[in-house]
Formats: sequence, structure tokens, C-alpha cells
Amino acid sequence: MVLVKNGPETLRRKLKHLASLGLLEHEIKELIRKYPSVLNTSLEKMQKNMEFFIHIAGFPPNTVVSYPSIFNYSLETRIKPRHRVLKFITALQPSKRFPCLLSLLQISEQNFLEKYVKCSPDATTLLEVYSGKPVDLDNIQSPSLQV
Repeated sequence: MVLVKNGPETLRRKLKHLASLGLLEHEIKELIRKYPSVLNTSLEKMQKNMEFFIHIAGFPPNTVVSYPSIFNYSLETRIKPRHRVLKFITALQPSKRFPCLLSLLQISEQNFLEKYVKCSPDATTLLEVYSGKPVDLDNIQSPSLQV
């Protein structure tokens, strides 16, 4: 059982926000059933994470029903850095299939860095991308792309 730390007004605002994103009543109930701690997530964090997943990453709002753990993750230290790396590696190797961002969020920091950053011939650049440094894809001479 999850102890909800919020008053009824805060709870109402969170439910209203989830509905405003396009989640249907049964999807909101399913989300709460799967991940009751969502009710303890701050409204600000809920809004920021959902904004990113819908408007930047392009996921439909009901994605949270299948991956409710997205509310656990920090937007600045986990979600955005991994999204940048995924965008970068898919731009360098468009024909290669990579896991979905939602899958990449679920692995540990160490495993993510080992599997997707450090083992790449573009590791130095990927570490810069991961840390948030802007990288111009047009000027990259990637060893992994040379024939």
C-alpha cells in the first residue's frame, strides 16, 4: 500500500493533469494500479517528464501506462542525456536498429555507458553528447561510418 502524501486538492490536480494529456479514465486507473507511487510524484516533475516524452521524444501520452517508471527518472540527469545519445547514434547509423528510449532508461547508468557509449569508436564524442555539450553532426568524421 502506498501512502499518498498529498491532500485531496493536489491529488485532484494530478489526476486532472493526466487527463489533460489525453489519458482516458481507464488508462489513469491502470497507471495508478501499476504504479501507485505516481500519486507521490510532484506535479511539477510529472508535468516536465510528460512534456518531454510527448513533445520532444514523440511518445503518445498513454505510453506512461506501459512504462510508469518514467516518473522515477530525473529529466536532467537520466532522460535527456540518454535521449541525446540515442539521437546521436541513430543519426550516425540510421540503418542500425537501437532500443527504444524507454528501454534505455531502465538499465543502470554503468550498463548504459558501457553498452552504448564507451564501447563505441565515437566514445569521446558520445561522452560529450551525454554531458550535454552541443555537437554538430555535419562536422563529425565518425570512424564507425568510414568505409
